[in-house]
Amino acid sequence: MKFEYTKNLIIKLMKHECDINYDIARIWLKYLENKKSEDFSDEFARICISGEIEKILKSSVIAHKDHYMEWIEGEFDNDLPISSSGSTITALLDIDNLFSAFENAIDELFEDEEEYDFLDIMEVKEYHSEKDTIFRKTFLDTSGIGY
Repeated sequence: MKFEYTKNLIIKLMKHECDINYDIARIWLKYLENKKSEDFSDEFARICISGEIEKILKSSVIAHKDHYMEWIEGEFDNDLPISSSGSTITALLDIDNLFSAFENAIDELFEDEEEYDFLDIMEVKEYHSEKDTIFRKTFLDTSGIGY
């Protein structure tokens, strides 16, 4: 097929970026958990968490790192519960954000709908869904933070 290699590469990159989002979400949960501690130092935590996120972003092929880190800096003041639609965790785990990040590249590569339909996004959605289920069962105990 004409676009088989390109399709496989895009799907692999999307899965890789999905993994990055979940790695950052784990770090963010660590920040939220530490925020409950008596010994919590917000300034120190922000520096450490930002540093960890920057390390992870080095492996991203699509993230605009400066803009991403600006967004993260603003999220430190987001006190919405993690179950809220406006929470940082919700934004990190939202598959639509992943697809938007790839939208320009996909539009450039697949100019007509027939070519675009060839890109099986379901594989990425299933991968994301599996990661999401594992993440939520492992890290988002409803008796824990943010609920």
